Amino acid sequence: MNLTEVRTFVTVADCGSFTGAASRLRFAQSTVSQQVRALERVLGVVLVERSVSYGEPRLTPAGRAFLDYAKAILATADAGRAVAVATQRDVRRGVERGADAFPGGRR
Repeated sequence: MNLTEVRTFVTVADCGSFTGAASRLRFAQSTVSQQVRALERVLGVVLVERSVSYGEPRLTPAGRAFLDYAKAILATADAGRAVAVATQRDVRRGVERGADAFPGGRR
């Protein structure tokens, strides 16, 4: 499971279609479908029901159950990235000012 697959699944759920998700993510529709299928393989469940009879894909019960967790995964990853970037920026500022930004004086 990777963040791109999770983000793609969430976008399909939010848009209600593979076409809308592809447009929002600037991916080919086939790429969106492949990423959702890859996530389904990793999880071992079908997340999105694809049927010609009603047109647009629908989340399965497993997909609906996973959706909130998928959103939490993305939010946590985004928060973690923001903290890492801010920490790196702070360390660089400390080094640029000549301050010892590392514990114990080691770099």
